[in-house]
Amino acid sequence: MRPLFIIVIFCVLGIYIFNRPNIDQFILESQELQVERVTSSWRKTKGLSGRDFLDESAGMLFAYSEPDYYGIWMPKMKFAIDIIWFDELCRVVDFKENVVPESYPEIFKPKIQAYYILEVNAGFIKRHAVSVGSKASGC
Repeated sequence: MRPLFIIVIFCVLGIYIFNRPNIDQFILESQELQVERVTSSWRKTKGLSGRDFLDESAGMLFAYSEPDYYGIWMPKMKFAIDIIWFDELCRVVDFKENVVPESYPEIFKPKIQAYYILEVNAGFIKRHAVSVGSKASGC
């Protein structure tokens, strides 16, 4: 019985360790955010879908190794977001404000290829005067 218990404990710990979010500090227009950095295809596909809310000082950062016209859609979303695309130097290259869950299945893509996408609560861009060319740190 004891070996089975130990195996179960290791399995649970392994699931927790490999599935816990990677939280990083991110600063954009003097606003500090705690962002969940996602790099795996599965996490990128899931994004914020199914979550009930996002803390005001939080976001989700999608990181890619090559630039492209990466798109965002809103399946199973429960709240509106702002979407911000960044280049390799962490400068804003495009953004979309107040993307609502009802927009699904529309896919939102940048006008310029990007390396990073930041999802934050709707209204962030307006409140913090984010514009194309704004420089962030934490990409």
